[in-house]
Amino acid sequence: MGRLGTRTGMLAGLSNDLFGEQLISALRESRVDTSHVMVSGRPTTLAFVNLEGGQGSYCFFDENSAGRQLGPDDLTVLSPSEAQSRCGCGRQCRRESGCRPLP
Repeated sequence: MGRLGTRTGMLAGLSNDLFGEQLISALRESRVDTSHVMVSGRPTTLAFVNLEGGQGSYCFFDENSAGRQLGPDDLTVLSPSEAQSRCGCGRQCRRESGCRPLP
């Protein structure tokens, strides 16, 4: 979406290892706001796919990874003016209004 000119951001935990650095670089090149990405020394989640006879089997290594470091206290609460400025409909964003904030 960032490449198409839409304001785009990401909230995630990424590693400072080679994989994490490549991910952050690719996000920034795609004009994704990474100001809410939390970088740590934890490893990047790894996913492996094994194809046999056209069928895939998957193996994930995610325990204690950078992606699992986020908790409720890491979520940013938007002020009403921030929420309104990020909303495509021009009114204050609330769940009950059916309005969805833009990333």
